[in-house]
Amino acid sequence: MPDYDFRTLQKGDQLATVLGNNLVHTLEASDPAFVQTARDVITRFGLKPGIEIVKGKQPLRKVGAACVHDGTHQVQLSETFLSYLWCMSYSLLAFYDTLLSSDDSPVRTKARQAFDYAMSLVSAYAEWPDAVPNPVFGVAADQTLVEKVNAVFCYAANFVLLHEIGHVACGHTQVSAAVQPRWQLIDEERQADRWAWEHGFTSPVTNQIQLTRQFGGAVAVSALLMLNKALVHSRHPDSDERIKNALTVIAPEPVSHCRLLVLQGVRLWEQYHGRPLEWIAANSFEAIFEGVLTSLSKHRETDEILRISARIR
Repeated sequence: MPDYDFRTLQKGDQLATVLGNNLVHTLEASDPAFVQTARDVITRFGLKPGIEIVKGKQPLRKVGAACVHDGTHQVQLSETFLSYLWCMSYSLLAFYDTLLSSDDSPVRTKARQAFDYAMSLVSAYAEWPDAVPNPVFGVAADQTLVEKVNAVFCYAANFVLLHEIGHVACGHTQVSAAVQPRWQLIDEERQADRWAWEHGFTSPVTNQIQLTRQFGGAVAVSALLMLNKALVHSRHPDSDERIKNALTVIAPEPVSHCRLLVLQGVRLWEQYHGRPLEWIAANSFEAIFEGVLTSLSKHRETDEILRISARIR
């Protein structure tokens, strides 16, 4: 029987890949039963052990985030996506930590620079700017935040990796999207999401690890939200649905730091893509949060109408 081994990690050249060992350790520690689960997936479905980092100075739109390669049947992770995800992790946590600071504070300035670089990687590759914080060369004043970001980033990447393993574990076949009905593609993505959340974000842990893990989940759904102006997709669940499904598992309580971080991500999406949301004045955080999700749902309904109209033409 092939043994479990996700420590076989081919590293890339971009800065975020230096956290490869941290990422794999977090993956293995995500659930006490995960190692055995991984062995079962490898044995039953022929998943090749290890994670391949797809190298290359390519934009995210071209290389994608992650997949299970059709030929090698190994999980692949784009190093450009890792760079994008780390900068998004830094941006969200820095904005979260400075909610009460002025917009021109040094940390918020760095958060905006990290966000801008992350979004630039979607359509065009560029080298990591010296002015943008990174996981390697943190200055003393910034080191505590960078260490926190590195930990949260690993859990965010965890979700993406577990999602791909979930496709295999759920028995999804490598069939071209062109020959599968849209509802089936979306349902498979929904199943892979659920598998990832349940196998990487629900095991009992300390309060500190739980908060870091929740933040990682919040960063993951926020980073995926940011990739598109539209909330309706051809093969993935609607973005607002993915957020709701994630929070149902990782942060079911109506008031939490995790939900506040998600709100920060939604605010960035609103500003970057120019899609105004309704931020109602309410006496409770729960009411504000639900109001924002309702506003997101209205945008999603508009996107669905546009999608259907485009098919009719």
